Amino acid sequence: MSTKPNVLEPHLRHAGSAILYIDTNAAWYVGTSVQSLVKVQFGTITAIDDSTFGFSALAVEKDGDGYRLWVRSDTSDQTIVEVKVGATGQVDAASLAVLTREQTFAVENQYRVDLDDSDSFGGEPMLLEGGDINLYFSADQAFQVGSSLTDLKTLTIGGTPLTEDALPPGWKIVEVVPTATGYEIYAQDPSGLIFDAQFNSDAAFAGGNVLSTAQVAQAEQTLGRDIDGNNNVPAPAGWAAALKTESIRTAVNTALASGNIITHAEAVSLVQGIVAAHKASGSPLSADEFADLQAIAGRGANIFGGSGTSVAEYLAYCFSKMVESSPANKFYTGGQARPAELGSLAAGSSADTLEKLMGKWLLGSDLPSTATAGDSATGAARAVTAFYAKSSGTLFVDGIALADAQQGTTGNCYMVAAVGGIAGSNSGAITAMIVENPAVDGVRTWGVRFFDSAGKANWVTVNDMLPVDAEGSTTLAYGGAPGKNLNGEIWFSLVEKAYAQVNALGILPRDEQTGLNSYAAVEGGQGDPLAQLTPGRVTAYTLNPSASFANNPYITLNIVDKNNAAAVTSLVDTLKAAANSGKTIWVGVDNTVRDAFGNQLLVGSHAHYILDADPANPNNSNVLVYNPWGISNLPTPPGPVEGDQKFVSPAPYELVDLVGIAGLDFMILQG
Repeated sequence: MSTKPNVLEPHLRHAGSAILYIDTNAAWYVGTSVQSLVKVQFGTITAIDDSTFGFSALAVEKDGDGYRLWVRSDTSDQTIVEVKVGATGQVDAASLAVLTREQTFAVENQYRVDLDDSDSFGGEPMLLEGGDINLYFSADQAFQVGSSLTDLKTLTIGGTPLTEDALPPGWKIVEVVPTATGYEIYAQDPSGLIFDAQFNSDAAFAGGNVLSTAQVAQAEQTLGRDIDGNNNVPAPAGWAAALKTESIRTAVNTALASGNIITHAEAVSLVQGIVAAHKASGSPLSADEFADLQAIAGRGANIFGGSGTSVAEYLAYCFSKMVESSPANKFYTGGQARPAELGSLAAGSSADTLEKLMGKWLLGSDLPSTATAGDSATGAARAVTAFYAKSSGTLFVDGIALADAQQGTTGNCYMVAAVGGIAGSNSGAITAMIVENPAVDGVRTWGVRFFDSAGKANWVTVNDMLPVDAEGSTTLAYGGAPGKNLNGEIWFSLVEKAYAQVNALGILPRDEQTGLNSYAAVEGGQGDPLAQLTPGRVTAYTLNPSASFANNPYITLNIVDKNNAAAVTSLVDTLKAAANSGKTIWVGVDNTVRDAFGNQLLVGSHAHYILDADPANPNNSNVLVYNPWGISNLPTPPGPVEGDQKFVSPAPYELVDLVGIAGLDFMILQG
């Protein structure tokens, strides 16, 4: 039985000289455009998905009249197979070839695609985190320690290399410290507990234990670094005197003297000063400078601040990720079709590396790739590569309204439906997730918050560059307020862009697209954004007995027996209680439902959201179903709706009638 998720919309997985496209049944298609797609077939097998042979499709490029397709084994990330696909989609069985490591690296370097999930292109280790000793990730996906690439040692447990797969699910290495007898390595579990592991001088595991809260605090105070990710190392009066670099110490003391906090502008200025000095001298970041930046990052929550309740949390998070480590640091996209390798900061890093990390975390300059496959629910999906343009728009105009969140040409209805529903039911949650920074050098930036599946806040910074449909245009290519004006109300466009950027943190359930900073990487999905916008967990209710959300960490699946009248009635009551308590109900629709005039009340392969039709009535069972394409009212007297799509939004329904429609999945945020 397939464990692949139900996909609400077809979506783009790879774009190059050819595109790899996944349809609503998870089947593979290849082509040079959405209009020229052919289904990948193998002999008499007329549809192949990631579960057919236990290999997931990763990328495709044009090869003469056909294509070169690369797939990865679901049981071994290092088993990469290349196969030729003909112009009609038929696989050439004779061309199947398991690539050697060298061949895999050559393909990765040529096409800038991470085939083996090693978080790098080619065979060179990736720097994950700098410190007195650096942590690296090898091409064989093993953790390594060393002061440079020339003296690396692979961490082992019982003689076996320590890999990400060997760590317990959700665990991550957060700090590496050299000791007199080897290395002390701190790892954190999803609940926040810290495990202190000792490795000997040969990097072999020698024992370890879970630290108490007091022990973590003591270790942080001794090391002067943040271990548990709370960025709350104490900052007593005069702490900055211990900073080793005069220019950094002066900048910090000047900032603290002006308001006892370091603001966004002051943090940017501090880092810009370091970058400028090293560009002028051509020298790398020194060990003292890096140690000073770590000391600032560790104290972040106690020293950063500004106007707004979440500013300190936002700045502490982003400064820490810039200095310490994050999955997002592995690559830098900068609005290009292909990302470039970047890596985390360390002593010896170049000024260019520090500048890009500053741009990524503080200035929002790591723009997502704009290529998308398009919104298939319209029946006229088209691949788009948008152009960035500087916006002078206003964050909010007349507050927040659900109509502000209108889907564009990209296939992200699932996310737009979640945002629109929350905007209509709990607009304060939208306000709370955005921090507006003062402009720096004419660039406006905002911090945008999303929650991971453990309920922990994660932040990205977006700037005032937004995708438009053509060079020189002021029409937004993707989502925005009605009218899609580049210089109008822009809060939703910023959230949509931030959602593409946050995918680089690895917290979204995007399968083979996790980690890509790209609009295409977040096409097609389910109702989990409800729990990414506001903390909680999503409960999915469906009458489809074969439904699967592939262990989506945000979603609890509840299959309702459609033949059990009591169970169906209970579902209606659950939805009624949710609507009457002001909650958004996200709904995925398999098949289009039309009224007598041919208007689309529900659009197939598309997400919608449901709000209470009469909030003043606490026992109401009437609801309004909104389409994220926008507001499109039924005319009076009733008749055909204007426009190409001829859809009604909102469409009025009784909940009992909605539940009786086949092919609907309902999702509600709990918490």
